[in-house]
Amino acid sequence: MRYIVVLFLVAFVAVKVYGAEEEEVVGDFYQDAQVVDVVDGDTFKAIINGEEETIRLLMVDTPETVHPQKPVEPFGQEASNYLYSRLNGREVDLEFDKEMYDQYDRILAYVYVGNEMINESLLKEGYAEVKAYEPNDKYESEFRGLEKEAQENMVGRWN
Repeated sequence: MRYIVVLFLVAFVAVKVYGAEEEEVVGDFYQDAQVVDVVDGDTFKAIINGEEETIRLLMVDTPETVHPQKPVEPFGQEASNYLYSRLNGREVDLEFDKEMYDQYDRILAYVYVGNEMINESLLKEGYAEVKAYEPNDKYESEFRGLEKEAQENMVGRWN
């Protein structure tokens, strides 16, 4: 019995040590989060494991509304309002791709409310355009199709 406990402790410590240094996520990994604030059309703040984190939606880009060196861009406020209406105060699920953080230390994620992927919804409704940064490109072909459809239907910012 003592041998099993020692093995378990060694394994636990090894996982903790490796986990602390890892910034990449392999495979599908999901995390629950509680949204506390919407920053703009593609960024929000949420509580994850008791800590407030900034989350940037993967592979979508909405017009600027809070950039310190840029004016509010056309359709930016509408995109921010849409994200606020979909996320503020809600519990969401975060899906990660290959890299979990960007250069600003924001968590990069595909965001779900129930079965709805918010990244997809922003594209379908014409609030965002596709912005792919390798290696996080899991849904690039699907997202480009949604963006093209929104453009062809003159939805949102494409009107």
